[in-house]
Amino acid sequence: MTDISIPPEFEAFAREQIAAGRYASEAEVVVDALRRYLADREELLALLDPAIEQLDHGKGLPFDAEQTKRRGRERRQRAGACPE
Repeated sequence: MTDISIPPEFEAFAREQIAAGRYASEAEVVVDALRRYLADREELLALLDPAIEQLDHGKGLPFDAEQTKRRGRERRQRAGACPE
């Protein structure tokens, strides 16, 4: 395997996992993280497939970003989360 450099915070996390006995090496931490990433990615893609198929068949709805933001602001106001 090729040597890789990771940010200090990830390196610290890997060392903590090793110290806690969850992994035997930094390589194991990285391999597990990649395995989990790929599994999550596959799960997300599987959820998106039906939506993409619907869009391909013209069954999608138009998207209005301003309307979506307006509705979100209104919900936050009703919930008391936004002083607007």
